[in-house]
Amino acid sequence: MTPSPRVRTRSRGVSRAMAPCHGPPRAPCPPQCPAQGSQSFLEHQFPVSGGIFPRLRIDEELLGDGHTYSPRAIHSWLTRVMYNRRSKINPLWNTVVIGGCSGGQGFLGYVDMLGVAYEAPTLATGFGAYLAQPLMREVLEKKQSLTQEEARDLLERCLRILYYRDARSFNRYELATVTEKGVQVEGPLTLEANWDIAHVVSGFE
Repeated sequence: MTPSPRVRTRSRGVSRAMAPCHGPPRAPCPPQCPAQGSQSFLEHQFPVSGGIFPRLRIDEELLGDGHTYSPRAIHSWLTRVMYNRRSKINPLWNTVVIGGCSGGQGFLGYVDMLGVAYEAPTLATGFGAYLAQPLMREVLEKKQSLTQEEARDLLERCLRILYYRDARSFNRYELATVTEKGVQVEGPLTLEANWDIAHVVSGFE
């Protein structure tokens, strides 16, 4: 999971890839469930007084039944959160991607500001849905199972294309890797670019 270069231009020092479900040993959310969102969602999720994920952990801790939510359950719950805000005519103007690993299977889910939700092998939001998503789908059509290095190379290729094609983008990004052992968020990383090809680009004047 990687936040696109474009969203990082708004608040460059704010992380958008995190594991919101980290908590005490009896926390309801598994550590294999990171979320990615932009500023409006993060401010709702982690305000100083406690956001929606901390409150969810506290409620489940008080029940004391040892129940933990799967990434799919967190995704379904966020669908209700987003739809509830939309129904109040006060939506969270954001698209959230939930990634996770549970029972030996990976999970990737999408929720937008209207509460529209679905699961897919690859997901991209914003400008990435037009340029990065076709590239990822093309690779997975040829090879359904990628190694971690192959997946990383593919994401870097997608981010590089987004960086080249968007004048408001920024070459810093974060990379979240999800396994059964947990979530590792790397970054901010720097995207290497080669602008020697700029003179061959035409048709955008």
